[in-house]
Amino acid sequence: MKIVAYRITLLEPVLVTSLNGDPNSAISHDYLPGSVLKGTLIGLAMRQAKLSELDLADSTTRRRFFDGNTRFLNGYLRLVGKRSVPAPRSWEQLKYAENDTQKSEILDRAIIETKKTTGKTKSLADKFTVFPINDSKVYVEKPQHVINIHTERERKLGRSAGKDSKGNSNGTIYRYEALEAGQTFEAHILCDEDSDAPYFAKLIKDHPSVVIGGSRSAGYGRVVLHDIQVKEFEREVGGKIVAPSDSHMILTLLSDTILRDKNGQYSPDVPTLLAALAARLNKDVEHHLTTEKVFKSESIAGGFNRKWGLPLPQVQALAMGSVFVIDLTRLSDAERTGLSEKLQSLEWLGLGERRSDGFGRVAIGWQQHEKLEKQDIPKDSSQSQVNLTKESDLLWQKMKERIKRRKTDLKQVEEANRLELRHLPPTSQLNRLRQQITSALLKSPPDTNVITYFFTDINGKRAEEHFKRARVKDKPMKDWLIDQAQESDKYSALRLIDAMLARAAKLNQKEESQRGVGNE
Repeated sequence: MKIVAYRITLLEPVLVTSLNGDPNSAISHDYLPGSVLKGTLIGLAMRQAKLSELDLADSTTRRRFFDGNTRFLNGYLRLVGKRSVPAPRSWEQLKYAENDTQKSEILDRAIIETKKTTGKTKSLADKFTVFPINDSKVYVEKPQHVINIHTERERKLGRSAGKDSKGNSNGTIYRYEALEAGQTFEAHILCDEDSDAPYFAKLIKDHPSVVIGGSRSAGYGRVVLHDIQVKEFEREVGGKIVAPSDSHMILTLLSDTILRDKNGQYSPDVPTLLAALAARLNKDVEHHLTTEKVFKSESIAGGFNRKWGLPLPQVQALAMGSVFVIDLTRLSDAERTGLSEKLQSLEWLGLGERRSDGFGRVAIGWQQHEKLEKQDIPKDSSQSQVNLTKESDLLWQKMKERIKRRKTDLKQVEEANRLELRHLPPTSQLNRLRQQITSALLKSPPDTNVITYFFTDINGKRAEEHFKRARVKDKPMKDWLIDQAQESDKYSALRLIDAMLARAAKLNQKEESQRGVGNE
């Protein structure tokens, strides 16, 4: 039993949409679903083999991707150099903490007695956690999201065209809430067949740059896969399974879990969970298992099949982080025989349906402390604890440069939108200069001499008079452009110029459109 561990660093915002939100919004999961990562690797396998589709009649292909012998786990946020897991829904903090000690204290309701706690509490659900083995100090964090607003455009015009002749709107506004670029996640591939682990490790290493999620043509989804490791079997939460006590056992869901009841219906309830658990351990114990405490929530599991071009059926599931304290007092000594080995197999194989897509991950006896202490996450901890190879360091430098440039692009667009523009040159002249700037940005380093060359070329012509007459913050546009070209940060300067020219061209189009309406 081998595990392939790899990291995913987001070079662009990633939109792996959940089923939350209204029809005009797309809200990303807080993690990278195993189904998305599995689909990405299937695409890489087809590219490597130069196939339009995989051969499902091949037993090796079925084992690697489709029959459940290989499980592609969700990519969870990396914290303090480790892969995090969903915080248990039994974890709570005091809502109105009076001091630093209370602010950092986490109570585990699955273990602590209710009468020992006082005051109102708030749940830590929907967050992710890491804590050292046999230690009560924990790190808790939530992945960062970025919100972008998009407007539907008419294809030919390249902009919103309002309502068409039938009254349908062509300018719908969409709100995208995506995972923010720059974050690193870690995912695992569990291989029942040891020989599959080197195959996946090489497949990922040979194709480090991929695009995942939705809206790929709109600047979303570019990621890099790196730091691939092939390891022996280990628990997702680390350490070894603690043998359950004679009285109870705590089961924690590390991913959403899809279950069916005896009638074949999707049923995210406690009896269905206990029946599925008993089927894994010993069918005879089904009527001997009961729950002492339950901290659960439900979710809707869906997805999209790119082969069919259709969404997958939406089904109810138990939400990740749900906790079940299971009463074991009714089990006989014979029924307890070999229980630890069966629980280890349960953690390896998972529970329920779609386990190859990362669903059904569980941890047994992971929660051991009544109270935990929340720690502040050290700055740059992921960088300080990793020794990169020469190739990885080169890749990391490229990643940082891309992230820096993207932030610069956004900053310069905002700056350009604040500039006061008057008496603008014709759109044709603006676009002519923009084309030359685009070419200059592709060079390394970018060449700002393109501005000088442009004005040398139009010297004494009417186009030069247009740029002299135009104003940017009460300054001739020609002078403003030449001043910007003298800036030390060439890339930033050219990006600001390009953003200003783009805005000027749009203002021209708007003015021309208004004149056209007036003439009619």
